[in-house]
Amino acid sequence: MDINALRVFDSIHSLSITEKEFSDLENEQKAADRTGLYIRCVKFGYSIGVSHDENHKIIIQEIKKEFPVPCRVLFKALITFDDLPEEIYTLHAIAQYRALDTDMKFRADNLDELKDRICDRFVDSFPKELGMFYDDVHYQEMHSYDEGKRATWGELKTRLIERQLRALFWLFGEDYERFEKEVKVARKNIPRVVKVFERHNKRMAIIQRVEDYQQRRGGMMYNPVWFERVQGSRLMIRCFKPNNPQYNYVDLNREMYLPMGPDETAELWLDDDLFEKIEYPELKVLSKRLLSNQNNNGNGERWVLLTADEFNKKQTLLRIEVMSATRRHQEEEAEKNLAQRIDAQFRKGKVVRQGITFTKNSIECEGVLVKNDKLGHFVMHNQIHLQREPEFSKIVKDFICFILNIDAAWNNSTSSVAYVCNFKGDETISIGEVDLRIESRKNNVFVNNHRIAKNDLVDVIFTALFHRNQKDFDQYLAYSSKVNLTLQKILSDGGISFELKIDKTNDNSLPIKEEKMVLSLPLHREKGKNYTTIKGVDYQIKDLNALIDIGKDINSARIGYGGGGYLQRTIKLLYRSIKGITPREIGEIIKNGEQEYTRLQERIRKENAEKLKKAVGFLNEAVRLSKAKKIKNGFQIIGKSGKQYTVNSDTLAVYEVADGKPERYVCIVDMGTSTDTDWGRKDALAKRLLMLAHDLKVADEVHTLELAEAL
Repeated sequence: MDINALRVFDSIHSLSITEKEFSDLENEQKAADRTGLYIRCVKFGYSIGVSHDENHKIIIQEIKKEFPVPCRVLFKALITFDDLPEEIYTLHAIAQYRALDTDMKFRADNLDELKDRICDRFVDSFPKELGMFYDDVHYQEMHSYDEGKRATWGELKTRLIERQLRALFWLFGEDYERFEKEVKVARKNIPRVVKVFERHNKRMAIIQRVEDYQQRRGGMMYNPVWFERVQGSRLMIRCFKPNNPQYNYVDLNREMYLPMGPDETAELWLDDDLFEKIEYPELKVLSKRLLSNQNNNGNGERWVLLTADEFNKKQTLLRIEVMSATRRHQEEEAEKNLAQRIDAQFRKGKVVRQGITFTKNSIECEGVLVKNDKLGHFVMHNQIHLQREPEFSKIVKDFICFILNIDAAWNNSTSSVAYVCNFKGDETISIGEVDLRIESRKNNVFVNNHRIAKNDLVDVIFTALFHRNQKDFDQYLAYSSKVNLTLQKILSDGGISFELKIDKTNDNSLPIKEEKMVLSLPLHREKGKNYTTIKGVDYQIKDLNALIDIGKDINSARIGYGGGGYLQRTIKLLYRSIKGITPREIGEIIKNGEQEYTRLQERIRKENAEKLKKAVGFLNEAVRLSKAKKIKNGFQIIGKSGKQYTVNSDTLAVYEVADGKPERYVCIVDMGTSTDTDWGRKDALAKRLLMLAHDLKVADEVHTLELAEAL
């Protein structure tokens, strides 16, 4: 309401508002640069004041407790003194709390108490951006297709940001002009802490983000779509208490990545060893994928301190996606600068890192050599040389992905990221004892003249590391060319199983209980053909891809009710994949799927239990033969040379021991042992104990020892 309306209510309800109070309220309404709630008087249990955050209107509110007047409410604090500096209102505008900030939870009787309250109020999980008033109130002008209009309103926003910065420096009693001269600007799209304040054990950071990306605009309600090149600088503030996980890392020039969309879930802070080493596309991918399978702390906060080791220890598919983003970003940069960086790094001919030797065209660890002309390029742009605990096999596998140009692309049908091979041309690689020539012919890829499915290329090529000679590897290539890795696993398991949904659709009025079912089919191979068995009768698989697609995770929106839903899709694929199958037999498959699944899972469980039993026996024997001593988190071993080593039972990391403490990381070459299972990890641990007892670093050399019974 305005002042005239207030006078009317005063007359009707006999509020007895004085002329002085009317005058003060009227003058307060005109103070358009103020924020928060001003309360001039209390009459008969009602407060009368001006809400600056609601367009400076006069409001009358019922109150439940007494308080001194006149007063103000900002930052959820009752302020009992007047003549506030204008910086207080500026700081309140930064916080963007507006009318939701009028609860009186605290009290400030002087300026110092109010300053403490401001710091407390700023402590939450969201950055507060400077200059947001214009984005909130004048959004259309700020993002207009008219460049002149954007420039005009952008200038107003710049002035507001400067005023807000000066208010922050006033709050902490520091020199703003000095800050302007000394500040180091952030890299494009990678936020950086450009200033840190501290007050009463609280740390407030000013974070700068220099933006340079393309943003889609318009397109709503038949409006045209256009793309704005977003360029400029954003400044945010965040405050931290000692119980915040970020507290000890709030320091000047700390780089970070703050999520920019709903699909980006992780807030990444870069450790010192990654300062100015990771680019924007990599961080964007990591923010999307890093914590996709983990729970947050309940408040949507997912914070990670990203070190060079953690960056390089992610799952293979995540690393593929990160490298894909890196590759796209690199193509936009000058190749001349790239060449100069590589030349500078390798100017002495080689770099040795934790027992691994890197050159421009090779990497070598304990006599196992991998050669290709692009290795120097790969090492530099994936920070391999920065790792404290490099794992040779992972480096090789990532390089294979790099050479094959494995890319990450969004798959609309599954609503997930798919990984595709974009390899073109030809490459020659030497891996251990094996030479490989990779060629693209039309839409196929051949390895040593054997066509290999694109989905299998990385794993097939990687096996070259643990093949002892060229002949064995070429025989493996010939088999994998005929029987892809998916089929090899299905045949090894003895069958294939899917967990499927049963859903109602509008083209089927029969009563259907909406739930999940398990579909299982045994599978075997004879004379180059694949068969499944249904009620004792063998049926040939005529389309293996269709059979495998039954278990593919499909977005329900992509199937649609008109398409028959999940159940009808399954029936169609069974017809397409199995030769001579009848409707009755499909019904039997679906009805008996649960029983078949139980039998199959029981067989797999028994096999895994047997493997684990053997692995435990192997580990116990390895401990005995190596005379390993159990220590916290692993074992300690003394080699024949007298050197002492430690092995971590969980991470399998090996260190040489000096003066009773782990000192130098030892790179172990063990490509043939999978560590994805419990029994696999125990096998790998046992191998390491036997290797280190003989001062060996390559796992295959275990077989040369007189340990036949143990193996």
